Order: sequence, then structure tokens, then C-alpha cells
Amino acid sequence: YRLLDHGILLVIIGSDGAGKSTISSAISERISIVSTHKVSFGRLSKAKTGHNGKKNQNLVWRLKKVAAALIRLYISIKVNCYLRLGYIVISDRWYNSNHGMDGRKIPSQYFLAKIEKALYSLVSKPDMAIELTPDLETVLERNNNRRKLGKETDEEIVERYGDFLKSNYTSKSRLKL
Repeated sequence: YRLLDHGILLVIIGSDGAGKSTISSAISERISIVSTHKVSFGRLSKAKTGHNGKKNQNLVWRLKKVAAALIRLYISIKVNCYLRLGYIVISDRWYNSNHGMDGRKIPSQYFLAKIEKALYSLVSKPDMAIELTPDLETVLERNNNRRKLGKETDEEIVERYGDFLKSNYTSKSRLKL
């Protein structure tokens, strides 16, 4: 059924291991009587770590970040097509202009940072964001129980958990759970 003249973009946000995919799949199944479309706006590649534990922010890393922004803009354009058709679009991640995606944004002193920012400025803003904020112990336990190739280490989870808590996500409407 098509109930809306214009669709709704609902995003589930939270740190790695918070349950975003689980919740977005459950919501999608529960409201499947209406026209829904589930998209993945998630991490496209795992950031490389240098020997000193800091992110390797060389030219190749920066180019990958711009490529990721371009791919996500393409996804956003597809999402807009579904929205115009009245679909409820559900995503288990979405770009946050206050923090970025996949960890850090390209540092502002680099020219490619301007391109990354410009591409992401074109990405649709969600109509509603549901924020999942379980405690760190739960997030670590969920991550350790996941069956996923190349899953994040406890150190990466702790870092991203802290980054997420500082992110101040922006959307038209936000529900914090």
C-alpha cells in the first residue's frame, strides 16, 4: 500500500554493535504492509591503522573517503526516488554532518576535505532518526558475538563508541532509546 504522497526517511543511528541492523530489519518487517525499502548506508571499508595506532590519513585514505562520499551521494539520490514514490525508507546508518561517517572526516587542511564536505552536503537529511545508545559493555558483548569477517576490535569499538557519543546527530526529528 502507498499511504504517503512523499515518503519518510527513517534512519537508525548508534555506535558499532548498538543493534542498528537488527532494529532496522525488525521495523522493516513489521511495517511491510506499506511500501518500504531498506537501504544500507554503512561503512564501505575499514579504515587502516598505522603502526602507532593512529589512522593512516595519507592520499590513498583521503581518496577512499571521497569515493565513499560519492557512493553515498548516489545511494541518497536513489533513496530520494523511493521517497518521491511515497516509500518509507529505512537505513541502519546515515551521514552525520557534525561527525562524518566511518570514523574521522578528512582533516580540513586538505583540498579533498572540501570535496568530501561538498558531496555530503548534497545527501538528504533524514525525516527521523532513532538513536540507539546501549552501554559500552553491551556494545562490546554484541560485537564479540557477531559473526562477521573483519569485525572491529574492542579498541576500535571503544573509540567509535566515544566518537558517537560526541557526535550530536542532526535530523528533522530524533528519538533517543
